[in-house]
Amino acid sequence: MNKKFLTKEESELFNHILIPVCGLILTCLIAWSAYSESITANQTLKMSELAQPIAYTVTFQDIGTKYHIQEEDGRETTVPAWDPVVAITNGALKTLTAMSYDGENLYFITTFENTPIQKDYTITIKALFSGELLVANRTLYDYLFLYIEPVEGAPTLDLVCAEIDLDNGAILRTYRLQKFNLLELESNPNLDTARRHMLEAYQKLFSMMADIQALTNLSQ
Repeated sequence: MNKKFLTKEESELFNHILIPVCGLILTCLIAWSAYSESITANQTLKMSELAQPIAYTVTFQDIGTKYHIQEEDGRETTVPAWDPVVAITNGALKTLTAMSYDGENLYFITTFENTPIQKDYTITIKALFSGELLVANRTLYDYLFLYIEPVEGAPTLDLVCAEIDLDNGAILRTYRLQKFNLLELESNPNLDTARRHMLEAYQKLFSMMADIQALTNLSQ
C-alpha cells in the first residue's frame, strides 16, 4: 500500500490554520453549552421565584389629595387622603386591582398589570375612597380592598386601612385585614362599630370573588 505523506507546505497549513480553526470551533461549542446551561438555570430560578407565595407590605404617603368631611355640627374638616404604596416582597402576581366598597357600592379604582409584578416592584394607588366615608370617634377609617391574582395559586382579597385623626390629619395606625379576620364577626361580640362595618363589607365583597375575577379579566 502506498503511503502518502503531507508535504511541508501542507503540514504548515494544517498546523497554522486547521488546528486553530478546530480549536476555535471547540471553544465556541463549550462556551455555548455553558451559556445554555446558565440560561436554563436562570429560567428555573426565575420560575421558582414566581411560584413562591405572595407577600407584600403597605405604607401610606401624602401626595396632596384631600378629604373634605362634613361633620355633624356643620363644620367641614379637611384631612389628607393618604395614598397606599404596595411593595412586593416575595412571589409575583399577574394583576393587582384596587377597589372601594362601602357595603353597598363597588368602585373599581384601578388595575395594575405587568409581566409579572414581582419582588421589589412598588405600586402607588392614587385614589379617594368612593363610597360613604366611615367616621367614628373623631377618626376617619380610610380603607380599600386589594384583589390580587398571583402567577401561581388562587386569587386573594385583602382590606387595607389607615385610621386618620380628624383633629390633625395624622395617621393613627395602619393595618391589613385578611380572610381569617372575618372570624371576628362571629367570635367577638364586643367588636367596635367601625371595625364591624369594614368586616361586614369585606364579607359581602368576599362572597363576590368569582364576579370580581370575571370583571377584572374583562378589563385586561
